[in-house]
Amino acid sequence: MADNERVVRVLLVDDDEDEYVLLRSLLANTSDYRFAVSWTPSYDDALRRMMAREFDAYLIDYRLGARSGIELLEESVSGGCEEPLIVLTGEKSSDLDSAALQAGAVDFINKQQLTAPLLERSLRFAVERAKGARLAAALRDQKQIAQVRERLLGIVGHDLRGPLASISTAAYYLHKAPPDAPLETRQRMVGTIISSTGRMARMINELLDFTRARLGNGIPVEPQEVDVSEVCRRLLDEMRVAHPNRVFQLNGPSQLSASWDPGRIAQLLANLMNNAVDYGDCAKPISLSLSETGDEISLAVHNAGPAIPAELLPDIFDPFKRGTTERRSDGLGLGLYIVERIASGHGGGVTVESTDLQGTTFTVTIPREGIERRSSAS
Repeated sequence: MADNERVVRVLLVDDDEDEYVLLRSLLANTSDYRFAVSWTPSYDDALRRMMAREFDAYLIDYRLGARSGIELLEESVSGGCEEPLIVLTGEKSSDLDSAALQAGAVDFINKQQLTAPLLERSLRFAVERAKGARLAAALRDQKQIAQVRERLLGIVGHDLRGPLASISTAAYYLHKAPPDAPLETRQRMVGTIISSTGRMARMINELLDFTRARLGNGIPVEPQEVDVSEVCRRLLDEMRVAHPNRVFQLNGPSQLSASWDPGRIAQLLANLMNNAVDYGDCAKPISLSLSETGDEISLAVHNAGPAIPAELLPDIFDPFKRGTTERRSDGLGLGLYIVERIASGHGGGVTVESTDLQGTTFTVTIPREGIERRSSAS
């Protein structure tokens, strides 16, 4: 084999072994590539090997006994198979061609017209396109990593500097203050230190959660039996202490059990409530509403005030995004991103509706059994 000759691993999925013999002979003598062809007649075995990413390309017969190649295409693509998939069929039909391409195939070959040059060209182009797509994805990932790195450096240099300066100023005053300094001023300085350290702790925790999520492991969730209504009541008590001039309302049943992570759910709701405080109408109440439909529970946080600009809504759950530039919060723009990640970690999701007339409502919907139910079903 020449030094520049590349071995391309190909799996043929066909219930007829004669097709395997034919394809091996067609690909036996090629120019720039050497094709190592394997064969399986089993739908389930093929799917397993596709999920394991054992091959560089797959040739799939349209007819696989009781199941079709289109079904295998759809199931493998939905399962994360990224290698090129080529459909083979003995039937000539534009409908089959369209169905295969829509299911995720990169090419469709009629067996009656199959030749060695045609098969080689199809595989070669498919493999090269896949290689180009992976390279483009890697470059996009590198660009995103660079952007995140710059953003994190900006946070350390700017967002954390504010509360740190407040702590330094207050501590310096307490250190230098004469013995007869007003008690009210001393208490205010202590309050400044407590508030600023709390802000810094929230920022650091958000950065840790963001890092966990971006590394692909997700935000850790530890479900247990919990009364969601009680979690909401405790959170609203904390919000009333932190924001004595705002009105908070709780709507829904007095008891609602679920298998969720109480700490993460409290964090999720705190992020949504603080978001409502930052961007809502100060003169109007903020409401937290609980409801259940079938085996799902919804938590909706509503605030009155100007709508989130329509152009920002599609990216509202992306990291480092804020709902508006008119009012700056103390956060990093990670709050809603973490909300979405926690909801997803429980097997649920979050939506937003926002108009000038109705205000803004974030609704989190999660299965009552959370990730435990999702795991048992898999």
